Amino acid sequence: MSEPTERDHARIWLEPGEGSGYEGRLWCRDDVWTNNPDYVEEGPPTEYVRADIMDAAVAAERERCAKIAETTGGHYRRFNCGDAADAANEIKIKIRSGELASD
Repeated sequence: MSEPTERDHARIWLEPGEGSGYEGRLWCRDDVWTNNPDYVEEGPPTEYVRADIMDAAVAAERERCAKIAETTGGHYRRFNCGDAADAANEIKIKIRSGELASD
């Protein structure tokens, strides 16, 4: 993976559309579709987070869970460290809040 540049945005969104393809759909630095009444029936846009930000978030979450497991004697499920879905949800919340993403 190449190093990000100042032109690389922390997050980008792909215009809502049918199917999983992106041909003919627009990309945007800002989520201009979620609150746009013209796209209500299309569903939400697809959000992409820059890989280095996601990698850092995953590493931080693994470290957090490892510390919790160490201090709780392995009883860490109640701290959202039970499985990949829990960790992914925690990361998503932190990215959306701006805690992990910066441009």
